[in-house]
Amino acid sequence: MSGNWLDVKIKNTFGIGVGLRSKEEDEQIFNKVLNLVVEEIINFAQGKLTKVQQNMIAKLIDQNESPEIVIRELMIYFKGVPNVGFRIRKRVEYFVDSLLVNIVSVKHE
Repeated sequence: MSGNWLDVKIKNTFGIGVGLRSKEEDEQIFNKVLNLVVEEIINFAQGKLTKVQQNMIAKLIDQNESPEIVIRELMIYFKGVPNVGFRIRKRVEYFVDSLLVNIVSVKHE
């Protein structure tokens, strides 16, 4: 787990690393959420990438590249899109918060 804003958001939202669970369970939760975030960013990207770019991302995923590498590659493709960093960050923050709300809602049904 690296130290970027996404890692911090996931850790803070899900209480990772604060002693609520074992380190292994925290890592499983972190990795699952991170993979879901990558899927969400790819969904966001679908209408904004060329077929070649989409194929490159699919290739990275097929090769089991880390989510960080997939996100970094997507951000290279997005360089010319106005406010893309802000838009992705807000979308991801909302998505991570929604995941937690949905998990809590399901557990209380």
